[in-house]
Amino acid sequence: MSAKKTLEDVYKQYTSLNMLRNSAKESVERNANTKFARAINIPVKRGGNKSKQAAIDKYFDQLYADITELYILKLITTFEKILFDKIDNTHGIFERAVAQKCEKLEEPISFSKSSGSFIKNPEDIRSLSGTKNILKNQISQELFEDLKKIIDHRNWLLHGKRRTLGKDSNLNIEEIKEILMDIIDEIG
Repeated sequence: MSAKKTLEDVYKQYTSLNMLRNSAKESVERNANTKFARAINIPVKRGGNKSKQAAIDKYFDQLYADITELYILKLITTFEKILFDKIDNTHGIFERAVAQKCEKLEEPISFSKSSGSFIKNPEDIRSLSGTKNILKNQISQELFEDLKKIIDHRNWLLHGKRRTLGKDSNLNIEEIKEILMDIIDEIG
């Protein structure tokens, strides 16, 4: 399966799950006395100012936000896997190219038999943040800035939405998917 199709499939899972959420909300709104509706623990305040509809809206709005955050993370981790598979493959090609070039030189170079050690290993790049420098010259400046926003947003989500780690982004999930797919296009 192509890298872009893999990301598109994650996005389709997200839209399908939201369709299920919408159907569940409609079902609960139609009849709150069904076994299904009762099983969803909707926080209805008895005797408070909050109407039953407001409680249903709040519950399903929060569910939408949770699904979106989870699928943003799933998109980004899927992109990371694709990226690291490409890095592993490229590393092997570079290592062989350098070794072959060193073998063909007329004058031996010190440490030529260790030429592969002079190349950064995939293990040296353990995170998406660590690939930023590699991608900086590979993708457009606009995509690079967008990638930095995505990484900051991911860090913000993963670390409990703390202001000290990462930051929230105004990018929606579809924009994130498109940016990641554009990056895949540019890196080849």
